[in-house]
Amino acid sequence: MKKIVFACLLMPMCALASEPAVYVGGQYNFMEVDGGPSVDIGALSGRLGYEFNKNVAVEARLGTGVSDDTLMGVDIELNYYYGVYLRGQMPTDSGFTPYVIAGYTKGELEASDDFDKVKEDENDFSYGIGVDFAATDRLDVGLEYMMYLDKSGVEVSGFSLGATYRF
Repeated sequence: MKKIVFACLLMPMCALASEPAVYVGGQYNFMEVDGGPSVDIGALSGRLGYEFNKNVAVEARLGTGVSDDTLMGVDIELNYYYGVYLRGQMPTDSGFTPYVIAGYTKGELEASDDFDKVKEDENDFSYGIGVDFAATDRLDVGLEYMMYLDKSGVEVSGFSLGATYRF
Protein backbone atom coordinates (compact mmCIF):
# COMPACT_ATOMS: atom_id res chain seq x y z
CA MET A 1 0.00 0.00 0.00
CA LYS A 2 2.84 2.41 0.82
CA LYS A 3 4.29 1.98 -2.68
CA ILE A 4 0.90 2.76 -4.26
CA VAL A 5 0.53 5.93 -2.17
CA PHE A 6 3.98 7.21 -3.10
CA ALA A 7 3.54 6.31 -6.78
CA CYS A 8 0.32 8.32 -6.89
CA LEU A 9 1.98 11.27 -5.18
CA LEU A 10 4.81 11.29 -7.70
CA MET A 11 2.73 11.04 -10.88
CA PRO A 12 3.76 13.39 -13.69
CA MET A 13 0.31 15.03 -13.47
CA CYS A 14 1.50 16.65 -10.24
CA ALA A 15 3.50 19.13 -12.30
CA LEU A 16 0.36 20.69 -13.83
CA ALA A 17 0.11 24.33 -12.78
CA SER A 18 -2.89 26.06 -11.25
CA GLU A 19 -3.64 28.77 -8.72
CA PRO A 20 -2.24 27.99 -5.26
CA ALA A 21 -4.93 27.92 -2.58
CA VAL A 22 -5.09 27.91 1.21
CA TYR A 23 -7.87 25.86 2.79
CA VAL A 24 -9.28 25.18 6.24
CA GLY A 25 -11.63 22.47 7.32
CA GLY A 26 -12.94 20.20 9.98
CA GLN A 27 -13.67 16.50 10.31
CA TYR A 28 -15.45 14.09 12.60
CA ASN A 29 -13.25 10.99 12.90
CA PHE A 30 -14.82 7.57 13.59
CA MET A 31 -11.69 5.80 14.89
CA GLU A 32 -11.11 2.17 15.81
CA VAL A 33 -8.33 1.28 18.24
CA ASP A 34 -7.38 -2.37 17.75
CA GLY A 35 -4.84 -3.99 20.06
CA GLY A 36 -6.59 -7.29 20.58
CA PRO A 37 -10.13 -6.39 21.51
CA SER A 38 -11.10 -3.22 19.65
CA VAL A 39 -12.75 -0.03 20.86
CA ASP A 40 -14.44 2.75 18.92
CA ILE A 41 -13.70 6.39 19.72
CA GLY A 42 -14.66 9.67 18.11
CA ALA A 43 -12.60 12.78 17.49
CA LEU A 44 -13.00 16.26 16.06
CA SER A 45 -10.12 17.62 14.03
CA GLY A 46 -9.21 20.80 12.26
CA ARG A 47 -7.27 20.96 9.00
CA LEU A 48 -5.11 23.67 7.49
CA GLY A 49 -3.72 23.10 4.02
CA TYR A 50 -1.94 24.67 1.09
CA GLU A 51 -2.48 23.50 -2.49
CA PHE A 52 0.65 24.03 -4.56
CA ASN A 53 -1.41 23.26 -7.65
CA LYS A 54 -4.57 21.29 -8.42
CA ASN A 55 -2.79 17.96 -7.83
CA VAL A 56 -0.50 18.49 -4.80
CA ALA A 57 -1.19 19.85 -1.32
CA VAL A 58 0.40 19.81 2.12
CA GLU A 59 -1.85 19.65 5.16
CA ALA A 60 -1.61 19.90 8.96
CA ARG A 61 -4.24 18.48 11.32
CA LEU A 62 -4.96 18.80 15.01
CA GLY A 63 -7.63 16.74 16.74
CA THR A 64 -9.05 15.86 20.13
CA GLY A 65 -11.24 13.04 21.37
CA VAL A 66 -14.95 13.70 21.87
CA SER A 67 -16.31 10.22 22.58
CA ASP A 68 -14.66 7.32 24.36
CA ASP A 69 -15.37 3.62 24.72
CA THR A 70 -15.19 1.11 27.57
CA LEU A 71 -13.43 -2.24 27.51
CA MET A 72 -13.88 -4.52 30.55
CA GLY A 73 -14.53 -1.55 32.85
CA VAL A 74 -11.66 0.56 31.49
CA ASP A 75 -12.43 3.83 29.68
CA ILE A 76 -10.37 4.34 26.51
CA GLU A 77 -10.15 7.86 25.08
CA LEU A 78 -8.09 9.92 22.69
CA ASN A 79 -6.51 12.97 24.31
CA TYR A 80 -5.07 14.48 21.12
CA TYR A 81 -3.51 13.81 17.76
CA TYR A 82 -1.70 15.94 15.23
CA GLY A 83 -0.05 15.31 11.91
CA VAL A 84 1.50 16.68 8.75
CA TYR A 85 0.63 15.11 5.40
CA LEU A 86 1.29 15.30 1.67
CA ARG A 87 -1.83 14.94 -0.44
CA GLY A 88 -2.00 13.89 -4.11
CA GLN A 89 -5.37 14.62 -5.71
CA MET A 90 -7.00 14.31 -9.13
CA PRO A 91 -9.93 16.72 -9.61
CA THR A 92 -12.58 15.66 -12.15
CA ASP A 93 -15.05 17.66 -14.22
CA SER A 94 -17.93 16.15 -12.24
CA GLY A 95 -16.85 17.86 -8.97
CA PHE A 96 -15.39 14.74 -7.35
CA THR A 97 -11.76 14.87 -6.25
CA PRO A 98 -10.28 11.50 -5.25
CA TYR A 99 -7.01 11.67 -3.33
CA VAL A 100 -4.32 9.76 -1.51
CA ILE A 101 -2.68 11.15 1.61
CA ALA A 102 0.47 10.17 3.50
CA GLY A 103 2.53 11.61 6.31
CA TYR A 104 3.25 11.58 10.04
CA THR A 105 0.82 11.35 12.97
CA LYS A 106 1.41 11.57 16.70
CA GLY A 107 -1.32 10.93 19.27
CA GLU A 108 -2.02 10.13 22.89
CA LEU A 109 -4.50 7.56 24.17
CA GLU A 110 -5.60 7.31 27.79
CA ALA A 111 -6.95 4.29 29.66
CA SER A 112 -8.55 4.83 33.05
CA ASP A 113 -10.69 3.12 35.64
CA ASP A 114 -11.72 4.02 39.19
CA PHE A 115 -8.20 3.43 40.53
CA ASP A 116 -5.65 4.23 37.84
CA LYS A 117 -4.96 6.27 34.72
CA VAL A 118 -2.40 5.38 32.03
CA LYS A 119 -1.43 7.60 29.09
CA GLU A 120 0.44 6.31 26.05
CA ASP A 121 1.67 8.40 23.15
CA GLU A 122 2.90 7.03 19.83
CA ASN A 123 3.80 8.33 16.38
CA ASP A 124 3.96 6.60 13.03
CA PHE A 125 3.77 6.88 9.26
CA SER A 126 0.12 7.38 8.25
CA TYR A 127 -1.68 6.96 4.94
CA GLY A 128 -5.16 7.00 3.52
CA ILE A 129 -7.55 7.59 0.66
CA GLY A 130 -10.51 9.88 0.29
CA VAL A 131 -12.85 11.75 -1.97
CA ASP A 132 -14.10 15.34 -1.83
CA PHE A 133 -17.22 16.63 -3.55
CA ALA A 134 -17.50 20.29 -4.54
CA ALA A 135 -20.68 21.58 -2.87
CA THR A 136 -19.89 25.13 -4.11
CA ASP A 137 -16.91 26.82 -5.78
CA ARG A 138 -15.17 27.14 -2.41
CA LEU A 139 -16.78 24.50 -0.18
CA ASP A 140 -16.08 20.76 -0.38
CA VAL A 141 -17.52 17.90 1.65
CA GLY A 142 -15.64 14.65 1.89
CA LEU A 143 -15.19 11.10 3.11
CA GLU A 144 -11.80 9.65 4.04
CA TYR A 145 -10.22 6.46 5.40
CA MET A 146 -6.90 6.76 7.28
CA MET A 147 -4.48 4.35 8.92
CA TYR A 148 -3.14 6.68 11.62
CA LEU A 149 -0.97 4.24 13.56
CA ASP A 150 0.20 0.66 13.25
CA LYS A 151 2.82 0.22 15.93
CA SER A 152 3.56 -1.80 19.07
CA GLY A 153 0.66 -4.17 18.45
CA VAL A 154 -1.89 -1.35 18.23
CA GLU A 155 -3.66 -0.09 15.12
CA VAL A 156 -5.60 3.18 15.01
CA SER A 157 -7.64 3.66 11.85
CA GLY A 158 -10.96 5.00 10.75
CA PHE A 159 -13.32 6.93 8.54
CA SER A 160 -13.85 10.68 8.62
CA LEU A 161 -16.59 12.98 7.37
CA GLY A 162 -15.60 16.57 6.82
CA ALA A 163 -15.88 19.89 5.10
CA THR A 164 -13.23 22.16 3.60
CA TYR A 165 -13.34 25.83 2.64
CA ARG A 166 -10.87 27.27 0.09
CA PHE A 167 -9.79 30.92 0.17
